[in-house]
Amino acid sequence: DDLTLRRLKKRRLALRDHVRMVFVDQRTHGRSGRSGAHNSSLADLADDLHRVLDTHAEQGPVVLVGHSMGGMAVMKLADTYPELFGERITGVVLMSTSAGKLMKRSPALRFVSGLIKAATPVLDWGREFNSYSVIRRWAFGPHADPAIVDMANEMILRAPSSVVVTFYPNFVELDLGEGLAAIARCRTSVVCGTKDVMTPFAHSRWLAAHVPGAELVPVNDAGHMVMLE
Repeated sequence: DDLTLRRLKKRRLALRDHVRMVFVDQRTHGRSGRSGAHNSSLADLADDLHRVLDTHAEQGPVVLVGHSMGGMAVMKLADTYPELFGERITGVVLMSTSAGKLMKRSPALRFVSGLIKAATPVLDWGREFNSYSVIRRWAFGPHADPAIVDMANEMILRAPSSVVVTFYPNFVELDLGEGLAAIARCRTSVVCGTKDVMTPFAHSRWLAAHVPGAELVPVNDAGHMVMLE
């Protein structure tokens, strides 16, 4: 609702005049152009992020904040362009994300995988049917503000199911550990809600343990959309 949007906008305004902020819609998300299955890999997302940095943040210091698949794009960027980390990129926040073995440990993704194998129309029906309850269960903790859940539900429903189907193969054999050494050159925070069922907290604990010096920030009772809670 309007009050929720005003609260979120106020948080952004608090950083005005302190830092320059660039907000990126990943390909096929939000206002970005659509991509097909042949160019919707994490490598493509990392390349997009590299282009954004060159266009909008040519000079450092840069702090990258990546939520969920955005965090995966940051880790893939570190694997592909490790030279960016440590001088130009000085800070990293990995939020509600994973570096690997996600299909084995995420009940939510296993549930989605069954719908994907059925057909996209089934997934469309499944998302629209009582979508508020689904989003509240899979994306938020037990004490989330209903207004925040409603806003996220509206936002998520704007993305067609084809987006889920297109990017899903990235999660099946996810392995982003090679980029963590470069990220370790930066001041790094790993943030996750303790009730996250999309990218369970154990994944963030693993990340923090494998990025020397990283700070693990658990958010008690928050879910996958931890930044809204």
